[in-house]
Amino acid sequence: MVSNSPNSQVAPALSTTTSFSNIDEFMGPFSSWANLKTLYGAKGDGITDDTQAIQNALNDLGKSGKPSVLYLGAGTYKITQTLNLTQARNVSIIGASPDSVNISWAGSTGGTMLNFQNSASTALERISFNGNNIAGTGLSLQWNGQGNYFPSTHHISDDVFQNMQFGITGGALGKGYQDTASEVSIERSKFINDSSAGVYLDDWNTVDWWIRDSLFQNNYNGVSCDAGGFHVYNSVFLNSKDGDIYAANNGYMGLRNNYSSGSPYFYYGDGPTSANLISDIQNNAILNSSGTAITILNPGPASLLGNTIQNASGNTKPAVYFGANVANNVTAIGNTFTVANPINIKSGTSSYLNFNNTTVSGSTINIAQPTLAATPQQSHSPVIEVTSFTGSAIQNAINQAVQQYSGQRPIVHLRSGAYAVSSTIVIPANSDVRLLGDTGNKPFNPTSTSGSSTLTGNNLAGPVLEIDGPSHAVVQNIAINSTGSTLSQGILVKGADQPSGRILMDQVITNGYANSGAGLNVQGLDYTVIDGINDQFQGAQGVNVIGGARAQSGLSTTARVSLVGGFTGPSFNVDKGGNLLVEDNWYENGVTRYPVLNLTGSGYLTLDNVKLAFTGSAAASTPNMNVNNFTGRLTINGGLFSGVSLKITGSNPATNVLANNSLFNAQNGYSASISNSASKGQISLQGNWLNGQKYSNLGSTNSTWLNSMFSQILQGTNNPLVDRSTAVPTGATDLVLQGIGMENITSGVSITN
Repeated sequence: MVSNSPNSQVAPALSTTTSFSNIDEFMGPFSSWANLKTLYGAKGDGITDDTQAIQNALNDLGKSGKPSVLYLGAGTYKITQTLNLTQARNVSIIGASPDSVNISWAGSTGGTMLNFQNSASTALERISFNGNNIAGTGLSLQWNGQGNYFPSTHHISDDVFQNMQFGITGGALGKGYQDTASEVSIERSKFINDSSAGVYLDDWNTVDWWIRDSLFQNNYNGVSCDAGGFHVYNSVFLNSKDGDIYAANNGYMGLRNNYSSGSPYFYYGDGPTSANLISDIQNNAILNSSGTAITILNPGPASLLGNTIQNASGNTKPAVYFGANVANNVTAIGNTFTVANPINIKSGTSSYLNFNNTTVSGSTINIAQPTLAATPQQSHSPVIEVTSFTGSAIQNAINQAVQQYSGQRPIVHLRSGAYAVSSTIVIPANSDVRLLGDTGNKPFNPTSTSGSSTLTGNNLAGPVLEIDGPSHAVVQNIAINSTGSTLSQGILVKGADQPSGRILMDQVITNGYANSGAGLNVQGLDYTVIDGINDQFQGAQGVNVIGGARAQSGLSTTARVSLVGGFTGPSFNVDKGGNLLVEDNWYENGVTRYPVLNLTGSGYLTLDNVKLAFTGSAAASTPNMNVNNFTGRLTINGGLFSGVSLKITGSNPATNVLANNSLFNAQNGYSASISNSASKGQISLQGNWLNGQKYSNLGSTNSTWLNSMFSQILQGTNNPLVDRSTAVPTGATDLVLQGIGMENITSGVSITN
């Protein structure tokens, strides 16, 4: 049926257009959501103490028979004590808009406003938290080490954390238990006037924090890390008092496409420590820096790629300083500086690759502050509510949406619950349907669907969900699994290859395979670009990219797969001209030693700033990075590999391999190895370390060849994600998969031509 919720007004039919853009919109609220005011009696008048009303709502959230989404309408909600969400999963707290929904602290000095304790797969969206210069922390993510659930997979978007000590914290060393959180995405949020840090990490397992498109203004530090791992993309830092990003112990880090102005420094990597820090600092605009913009005291390796660093007037300090007590390696390519001798390297650390860097007058640099992505606006599309927990009911709703509301971006809404799917659900070609659940993420075990909108294939051999292209569909906040003697595939996207086509996957999680399924399998594309952010593609094959007919014929193509920020593995494979870039990725496995790569065909593969570890029985002396007679390019830049060895063989003159600034470490008594017996081809090993010892350099450092080897990393103005603010032709795919968890399936996401 068509919903009567506020966003279900039927818009007039759109006229025929020549372009389409799948812009983000806020879809909600829905009748399945719990309304804080009407159901729990919160006033939101800024005077009444709403602490108990909100706490009562959090106590119910996601419990049996209770909604999994809590909605906060416009208002100022005064609180005087910490709000606690405890042992919850697959739940969301969503406000109408950060401009109209404010949680205001009126409690004790240094108090925490909102605490997620032993909770996982949560979302916190569209809310402003005002500490009124009294609160200690806006949001704390915690685990006491004793009960469910390990705090993983949190999505924080379009929130504001202002006038407090810390905006968001995860981990706290020295408490006697592991207070930690991992796989945390922070998008389109603001951190303003926070006296210690906007985001603070403090535990060795507080890792995989992906911060994107956010504003850090007038904080002591924008991001601070005493232990953990994080990455920051496309964000703006203004007037940080100490500096933008401080980190003492973070194992690997990507800082890409950020803008900084008026801060003493952009990044300070404190040390020295015994732990290596691999870092990739790329395409950042660092303006008017009053100190040394980048300082790295940890053991490297480090890559500086395409940054612009402008010293403030009168500041003659070096723009970059490497000062680790342990020798390691630096790569600097295509950077622009405004001082002489801009890179100062402590004696004993070598800059193995250093080219295309320039020094110009500071007055010639005039880079405008970028406009950050705006908070998505309220959708007013028609809504069809699925009222029966069956796949056929979902299919009927999709068919109705296509037939009655094509061109109006209709919403097919699935309230939380388990939907039995006996035949594949199909979103037809040329559809702009949006299939939306209450919550999705990761179901954690195949038989539990608590809180999530879950599609369960029952003895279904094919995919649970098929999306036919060209497609303008959005699939968001659903979980997929399967039961029975025959397990299902997850999602199949077919017919998706058109010039200017694009697919975005954000927070897509695949796990729990039968047999040898891939987390992501892309095959036969010549045109469509696939971007993945904050994803976790796992399976026996991990990621598999096979090129299309043009690539196989040696013709030019635009198709590529870029996975930037994620927990994906163990294997990465390309063939028949497939193009795959993996950046800022962590994977570890303590059970099975799958090959990381086994390249025997053709294609283009880059692993940039990745951390892969095989521990326990998974570690072995047999190489699990194998390159044999491969045609194309393999680039490994800034890798930290434990229990991983590299072996290059064959006699193919078209083999091109660059392993740069990478560490191959022994694991559990097994020594890593690097071997090259290829008789032909271009093989270059530069600035690598093997089992704690410097490995001899080998091969070319010709700048033209090196530029080609770094081309996947350096491509495009957004390095390398596409600009989604631009429209695509109506006949081209513009598909979004977001907040989807898949488990107990034969394969995750498959995309074909």
